[in-house]
Amino acid sequence: MKKSIKLAVVASVLTAPAMAANLENPLYIPQTGEYYSKTGAGVMYKKTDHSASLVAKGWDGQEEFPVWRLSEDAGYGITDRLSVNAKLGYTNDEDIQRRGLHNGRIGLLYRVFDGVSSPFVWDIYGDLHLGGLSQMEATLIPAAGGTDLGFNYANYTNGRWGFFAGTRVGKTWDKFTGSVFGEIHQTFGDNNNVITISNGAKTLIGGMVAQQLKDANPLLPDATANALGSAYAAGLPTDFNVNLKSTTEYMTGINGFYQFNEDWSLGGGFSMRHRATNTIEGVNLTNSSDLSAMTGGAVTTEAVTNGISKNFVGSMYDGIDEYVLSVAVSHKLTNTVQVSLYGEYTFDDSDQKSQNGTDVKAEGGVRVNVAF
Repeated sequence: MKKSIKLAVVASVLTAPAMAANLENPLYIPQTGEYYSKTGAGVMYKKTDHSASLVAKGWDGQEEFPVWRLSEDAGYGITDRLSVNAKLGYTNDEDIQRRGLHNGRIGLLYRVFDGVSSPFVWDIYGDLHLGGLSQMEATLIPAAGGTDLGFNYANYTNGRWGFFAGTRVGKTWDKFTGSVFGEIHQTFGDNNNVITISNGAKTLIGGMVAQQLKDANPLLPDATANALGSAYAAGLPTDFNVNLKSTTEYMTGINGFYQFNEDWSLGGGFSMRHRATNTIEGVNLTNSSDLSAMTGGAVTTEAVTNGISKNFVGSMYDGIDEYVLSVAVSHKLTNTVQVSLYGEYTFDDSDQKSQNGTDVKAEGGVRVNVAF
């Protein structure tokens, strides 16, 4: 009888589903045949900084709340050392009418050293950046009190494909785990973007054309220059796109994790990310007006378009460096389900024309982790 009871207990232990490891551990990878999912929902509070771009739009020092954030990190263990994973992130900021995927990547991770037969863990990984799945969307608007042009962005993608290549190293000492990581993010230039021209921007461009013509020919009557500017503005299309240059970005950070007992754990980290400035290499803009016919060939639509395009070509001065502090407390509800409450605070240093700079940026939320 005792032998039967022992066998039953052993069988129940072997067949019960179990979370192979804590999914919040920075060195977690799935075992062979194991699937994991980390689903997050959070809310962010932002207060914009006083960069030149935000000042020009009249949006400096403004509060944005609530900014809703969703995330999904999922993967599957091909072997105990090799896994495939995907990461998605979605943001909805109603205050500036901007929403869409802010993160999209899928790739492979390989564990070179497992930390058991070796003194530490070493992983290498490579991910495909999915920014090219959709176009970057923006609207061209008057800015700086109506004397310059600016952008209102509708989503968070840059419209470019690319890849991530990274590595992480760590070690577990009893209940504490520490790790460091670094990665490079390369994107490839393209024109996968659509920029809608607002009516206000068309009026401003008409004025810019008129001034351009008067600067080139001081004897040109104001009425004639203004008429040509208005005709050019009327011939502008609904939208256009630009050729963006390839970029190289990088990120590095450190993580710490403490397992209090089987059910409770605490993790934290600090990371730094450099987001490169975007550079416009060319403008793909057409215009249906016929300025040549209006001026007897003295002024052509193509020449005016080339002159206007020069205002866009070059650096956008929109790079930003972000420094993120994070913390998460986690509790295992069942053998397969874990819940984590997380918080993040971001310091940043933005270029003069970045629209992502903040004085305050804080996020809090919950993650539900499942492994089976």
